[in-house]
Amino acid sequence: ELLERLKSLVGTHARFETLHPRKDGTLINVEISTSGAEIDGEIYYFASSRNITERKKTERALRAREERYQTLFNRASEGISIVSLNGTLITVNESFAHMHGYTPDEMRNMRLKDIDPPGSFAKARERMQRILDGGALTFEVENFHKDGHIFPLEVSASLIEVEGQSLIQSFSKDITERKLAEESLRIWKRAIESSVNAIMITDATHVGNPITYVNPAFERITGYRSDEVIGANPSFLQGEDRDQPEIEAIRLAVKNSQHGHAVLRNYRKDGSLFW
Repeated sequence: ELLERLKSLVGTHARFETLHPRKDGTLINVEISTSGAEIDGEIYYFASSRNITERKKTERALRAREERYQTLFNRASEGISIVSLNGTLITVNESFAHMHGYTPDEMRNMRLKDIDPPGSFAKARERMQRILDGGALTFEVENFHKDGHIFPLEVSASLIEVEGQSLIQSFSKDITERKLAEESLRIWKRAIESSVNAIMITDATHVGNPITYVNPAFERITGYRSDEVIGANPSFLQGEDRDQPEIEAIRLAVKNSQHGHAVLRNYRKDGSLFW
């Protein structure tokens, strides 16, 4: 039976890795190459060994680094995607997939055109060219969610090289909440600027309580342009008439974070009195 097994090795070649003990008891990684041959009717079994301990250390270090990178990649709060130059998603992390309503496996090999709204091709091609020209690029874009709704993203993209292949790596943030806040601010700004009442905003955190904003009605009523009053203390509106008891009532209300109401004597830029 042994003879038959040895004969089966004739003309074959095998390679495997194992551990060998050294004289001092330490173990080393060894790569074994084996082959069998029949010479003058005798069957010989040949084996050569190579110490690959350093190579295995390097492989373990690379594997550990890859595992750390993969963990950071998947757990990053920002959406990360790697895309080929033809627009194919090579890989995405969990955050990127979640914000689009997919799993990472579902998004792998999808095309950017699958999540880009119609009509965005020209802009996408222009951005792609700017990235290929060597520049990192930050821009806002809209994408389709799996359920069909469109949401805004802020994307930072750059060109990377992986094993000689040019790819585009992007970091994405869902900016839906920011866009809603910006729209709300725009609505309030339009409301304030169209108000028939004079509105003045001051910075209570700075000494002198400087004016930071006045609306058009304030300019019309007082005769002062906004650039003339921004940064000034509002007391200039009382001129020399600053002993009004209502002023102290207003200051006290502000100090206590309460609403205040008073009728004050104010003076326009031309010196005329108004209440």
